[in-house]
Amino acid sequence: MTALVDEPTRHEEMRRHEDHDDHEERSTGERTSLRVFVPSWFAFDKRGHENQWFYLIAVLVVLASACTNRDPIRATGIQLGRSINPDGTVGGHTTRFKPHDTIYASVLTTGSGSATISARWMYAGRLVGEPRKDVRYRGDAATEFHIQNNGGFPVGDYFVELFVDGVPVGSREFRIEK
Repeated sequence: MTALVDEPTRHEEMRRHEDHDDHEERSTGERTSLRVFVPSWFAFDKRGHENQWFYLIAVLVVLASACTNRDPIRATGIQLGRSINPDGTVGGHTTRFKPHDTIYASVLTTGSGSATISARWMYAGRLVGEPRKDVRYRGDAATEFHIQNNGGFPVGDYFVELFVDGVPVGSREFRIEK
């Protein structure tokens, strides 16, 4: 005849662990190991419930993704000037440049994630340059673009148009003067 043995309830299991820990402390005077309660539904047994690790990992992934900022990257400002700061923002803001100046534009953004940020530099209806940068940010950031011409820019009116993921976020006009 086979005897049926009920699996211990969670409360009984916790009490058994507490009793064992108390005995261990009384006999040695100090704790020799750290006991972690693992629910009986998660414990591995000889019947092969290894897929429980999958469920634990899935729960952890869901919790981790819920803790991240879900705001997509969006532009908050555009800067134009003669120099760039270490954080990618523009120093020396201006819209008037000399022919041998390096011209900097910076797109200020907020949000978290990945995006393609690009600049379209134009002069007299012609494309001067169209660089793009694939970025991954968390929080506020600045993405810098610049143009320079070793032979000097022709005098005239220019503009730069800036994009985040192909969507225009603004433009700035500037002038090259002698």
